[in-house]
Amino acid sequence: MKKYFLLVCLSIFVLSCDKDDESNSVVLGCTDPEAENFNSNADTDNGTCQYSLVGEWDVSSYIYGNQEIMDSYSYLYIDFFSNGTYNTWGQTITGVNLDVYGEFSIGGDNNSLLYMENTQGDATVLQIMELDSSFISMEGVEGFDGQYVSIEAYKL
Repeated sequence: MKKYFLLVCLSIFVLSCDKDDESNSVVLGCTDPEAENFNSNADTDNGTCQYSLVGEWDVSSYIYGNQEIMDSYSYLYIDFFSNGTYNTWGQTITGVNLDVYGEFSIGGDNNSLLYMENTQGDATVLQIMELDSSFISMEGVEGFDGQYVSIEAYKL
C-alpha cells in the first residue's frame, strides 16, 4: 500500500513540474522587428539580431586621417544595393559633386568586415563597429593611401 501511495504522490509531483516548466519557458531570439532574423516567438532578446546594409545611408560623420570631411560637404550619402554594388554621392559646400560607384561585400567574423572597391580600383576594408536598423558606425584604413577612416551614418 505504501508503494502505491508513494507512486501516486511521485506521479502528481512529476506532472505538476512539467506544467510549471512549460508555463515558465523562455524563448530566446531576436526581438527587433526591423532585423533580418526577427523571431516573433522570442520573448527575450539574446543579442543575435542581424541587420541589412542595403539601403540609403545619410553620412553624419566622415573622419579621414585627422580631418572631418563632413565640414566641407553640404550632404553625403552611401547607397548599398542588393546586387553588391554601392554609390557614394554628395556635394561639397562649394558645389562640387561627388559620384563614386563600386562593389562591396561583407565577411569576417560575424559579418563585421565591409570590403569596398570603387571603379578606379581603390579598395577599403572597414570594420563594422555598430549596425542596427537605423545606424552604422565603421572604421578602418583607406586602401589607396593608408589614411584612417571613421564613418557614421543614419539609414533613410
